[in-house]
Amino acid sequence: MSIQGRDRPDLLRTETLADILEATAARQPDALALRDATTALSDAKLPAAADRVAHHLLAAGAVAGSLVGPWAPRGATLLVLQAGITKAGAGWLPFDADTPSRGC
Repeated sequence: MSIQGRDRPDLLRTETLADILEATAARQPDALALRDATTALSDAKLPAAADRVAHHLLAAGAVAGSLVGPWAPRGATLLVLQAGITKAGAGWLPFDADTPSRGC
């Protein structure tokens, strides 16, 4: 049995994650964007941190459409990496750094 939702063109957006981060930073720069046990970033600092990631990726040769595999534990660092990858125009396929490796 197939379940299909109603078409909702009003939910389609043209803005990207980077656009949303920048608009939020402009609107409420001092608000808390994310926090984990070791990191807290304001709405102004999150896009700045993501910009640094994007610049490193672009310098390393990432281009629009590249696929990047961030290797980080769940938390603020992984979210910053994902935002930076998006700002670079790439996509991500996260690896769970907490998963034990298996010998081959």
